[in-house]
Amino acid sequence: MATIRGEAAYRRPYDYQNRPYAARPDLQYALGADHNFGSFTVIAQYLGRYVFDWQKQNGTMRANELEGILSDTTNEAGLKDMVTEEVNLELAQVNQILFSQTAQVQHIATLRFEWLLAHETLSLSSLALYNFTTKEWVVTPRIGWRVTDALTTYIGAQVFAGPDDTLFGFIDQTLSAGYAELRYTY
Repeated sequence: MATIRGEAAYRRPYDYQNRPYAARPDLQYALGADHNFGSFTVIAQYLGRYVFDWQKQNGTMRANELEGILSDTTNEAGLKDMVTEEVNLELAQVNQILFSQTAQVQHIATLRFEWLLAHETLSLSSLALYNFTTKEWVVTPRIGWRVTDALTTYIGAQVFAGPDDTLFGFIDQTLSAGYAELRYTY
């Protein structure tokens, strides 16, 4: 028998209008289903986000524009204000990426499966996520072997990918990696 579930959450950061490092209010929602086919389990989800009061953050001026302004040393007070404004613009753009608010509406799908084999001592599993709005994705394949009732070993990977102006695009080269894990439970 399949299980279907849904949930929603509203987030409204305090004084977000005056803080370039704060997220904008948003509504996040999820609809998921899972089912066991014997020793094979599948979980599929749709995740969405709607950002209220959304506007695209473009970041700072480009280097050639900034270079001309910085070379004019006659207006130090204006230069300080301009640098402060540029820092806030860059901060707003990066934080929009970190808060996953680069579009007013986002559509994401996830799929997770696990297949238990060899009397449930061997596990093959993976989680895949794809953001249709930003074209980001992550996949996390993993193989587990239950050595004893208390000792399990895993070998897996986390692979991130996305355009340069997305969160996964920022971290893909740095955080995509394989791993080995030895887990003891008591």
